[in-house]
Amino acid sequence: MLLEDKETLVIVEWLAQKNLNKRNHSGVWIKSEVNVDNVVSWASLPNTGRRQSAVIIPYVKGLKGKDALLLIEKSKKLRHHAGQMAFPGGAREDKDVTPLDTALRELHEEVGISPERVEVVEALPKEYVYSSDFVIYPYLAYIDGEDLFGSITLDEEELAAAVLVDIKRLPVPPKFRWKRTLQGVIVYPEFYLSPERTVWGATARMLWRFLRRYYYERR
Repeated sequence: MLLEDKETLVIVEWLAQKNLNKRNHSGVWIKSEVNVDNVVSWASLPNTGRRQSAVIIPYVKGLKGKDALLLIEKSKKLRHHAGQMAFPGGAREDKDVTPLDTALRELHEEVGISPERVEVVEALPKEYVYSSDFVIYPYLAYIDGEDLFGSITLDEEELAAAVLVDIKRLPVPPKFRWKRTLQGVIVYPEFYLSPERTVWGATARMLWRFLRRYYYERR
């Protein structure tokens, strides 16, 4: 279901509905031929003992004259990260040769966007999820906004929603919070999207890095 939301930073919202647009991804995955610097294989990366994952930061351009980011809202039924806002992505699987393979596969599985509809721009610095001991390899990618509608189908087992967020309305700088852990004090940004949605943790750190280095500094 598609909703317009003019009262928050959310431009458009897709809501997952049980038994609607359910997809079987078996045999559907097609690797994309992309030319991106710094794409390395999983096998060549050091084994630090952390769980490995990758995400796509989907920069949606040409959507009614707006620049937007596509984020997902995790299902509240999940065992880990339930209800959290995130970028499309997930854990490495045996068939994934590179972190980019992982990110593109998860983008397709979670929101239905196939690799051939994505222009991967570059690899961003890796990030960590301290609560679940994941290392994340993010990739910035362009997606044509005019071609986006009709292509989004959510994995209702894992997602509650997907949203497009107006980049220009994101607070710069964001609100910062701190948390004391066994490893020391962690300072992290928070981005308020709406009364029901706040981006925090590793996703907020990747979002803040994107805004500083890959959006405002390059305009």
